[in-house]
Amino acid sequence: MMITANDVKSKLIENFNVFELNLQEDESNPIAEIRKEALKKFAAMGFPTRRHEEWKYTPVSKFLKYDFEPRTFTDHGAPDEEDLADAGIPGLRANVLFFVNGHYQAARSKILEEDKFEFRDIASAINDEDPYLLSRLNSVIDREKDPFIWLNQAYMRDGAMIRIKDHVKLQYPIYLVNMELPSKGNYLDNVRHLIRVGDHCEASIISNYINRSGEDRNLGNYFIQLEIGDHSHVDFYTLQYELGKGLHIGNHEVQVGTKSTFSTFFFSSDGRLVRNVSNIILRGEHSEGHMYGLYSLDGNDHCDNRTVIDHAVPNSFSNELYKGILDENSVGVFNGKIMVRPGAQKTNAYQHNPNIILSRGATLHAKPQLEIFADDVKCTHGATSGQLDEEHLFYLRSRGLDAANAKALLTYAFAYEVVEKVKIPALREFLEKRIQGKLLIHD
Repeated sequence: MMITANDVKSKLIENFNVFELNLQEDESNPIAEIRKEALKKFAAMGFPTRRHEEWKYTPVSKFLKYDFEPRTFTDHGAPDEEDLADAGIPGLRANVLFFVNGHYQAARSKILEEDKFEFRDIASAINDEDPYLLSRLNSVIDREKDPFIWLNQAYMRDGAMIRIKDHVKLQYPIYLVNMELPSKGNYLDNVRHLIRVGDHCEASIISNYINRSGEDRNLGNYFIQLEIGDHSHVDFYTLQYELGKGLHIGNHEVQVGTKSTFSTFFFSSDGRLVRNVSNIILRGEHSEGHMYGLYSLDGNDHCDNRTVIDHAVPNSFSNELYKGILDENSVGVFNGKIMVRPGAQKTNAYQHNPNIILSRGATLHAKPQLEIFADDVKCTHGATSGQLDEEHLFYLRSRGLDAANAKALLTYAFAYEVVEKVKIPALREFLEKRIQGKLLIHD
């Protein structure tokens, strides 16, 4: 019998009581009521269809083919040496926080700068009714009317709660490893990461998603909330290079304070379904938001990038560059919105989404958007798509390269404009080699 999205929805609602019993949470814990309210919102919304504008080109029903079951705490698996090798970035020293199937792994984590930031796993924070956790869960989520956010809140089990102290410069990045391992069933992992960066701080964060299940039977549903104080600089890197045929939904909500700069980098090259939603709210004057993305797809990969950069106050700046490389039967979606709120004068915002289509079977859907409610602004946006330049290919062929290598080198040059923005040398070298390997470029 074919499973539909409505079947999955009904199963998730029906199994909620069993999930609560498995958690063994105290009924008086305020988290219990927060979960129930989130489930009500999810039940009212249901999974999106093609009629929902934000999901028009990513039909959820095409991917929700199994009775996904929220995972219990005890089923968190153990990675072997090959799994751990996939999580390694040569030459990178970092504060490592390791999660397997949504569950924190203390034995595989290593914090090098304990004096500079506080860390708690969400599971223990829930049990202790941590006030900061409660304040974030009770905050109104109106940035994205997305049922996966409410599903995450209802079935949230674990994640990272990180608070970087004021006047701190992290010497090493925080490295979040999010690994999905094979399971006998069809599992849904709902993971929440809460990060608070204080005033006058500098920090880099890497979030790496790895799916070793090999099939589209594991659905990772991640929600990251990031708050940045005033006069701070934060770089956030998202890697999706080992997802295989996995399913991944990622929501990011970022608030940027006065005179702070936030840069985000998305690198995607795997996944039966990958949807990245990034909402950046520039809530302090003279704040900056920089968004970079590279999606290199082949096979039947489907990658949907939705970005919103919200200029909520005057005198803010944003710059966005997302590049796509699509081959074989892959599907790429880019939906980028710049919003300028009433009164947000002196806003400067730029957005560009160029794409290269390498095969007849590949499909691109691009929708750049502007919503401007102020009159003293400078905003530009646009998207392009096309094939590799024939004159450039001819030039490389005339210098002795065969057709495949000429095509690969031009494609790599196109991608490198994003890769060169990476500020961590070890990570930049890692990404360069990954892209070269995928394009079959050898030294």
